[in-house]
Amino acid sequence: MKNDNPYTPIPKRGYIKFLPTGDVWVKYKPRHDDKTSLRIGGIIRLNKYPKYFIMENPYTKKSWSVQISENEFFVRSSFLPRLRTEVIKETLLAKYNRNEICEVRQKRKTIRQTPIRPSHHRKLFDKS
Repeated sequence: MKNDNPYTPIPKRGYIKFLPTGDVWVKYKPRHDDKTSLRIGGIIRLNKYPKYFIMENPYTKKSWSVQISENEFFVRSSFLPRLRTEVIKETLLAKYNRNEICEVRQKRKTIRQTPIRPSHHRKLFDKS
């Protein structure tokens, strides 16, 4: 029997914090309750990872908070490749920034360790 559910669970680790706000319909269900079907969900208005989301139903204009640790989240299967791309981009950017920061720190360390020669001081202060 084929599963007709177009929603796929989001891998919790690393993916949830990259869910875009105001862009994608997200459904959810409580982790501890296997009997509950997916809740209708809504669009994420505010992503306060790792604590909670503020979700909104754009049709009724009602909003509510959903605890991230207590729920399992689902998005349309067609959106998952886009989410994976975003996660990879953010991970690589963070790694690049970390490497760049390390390089800057190393340069600063090298500059601090370079001894200042007294002859340079004389040239600066001599007006002859």
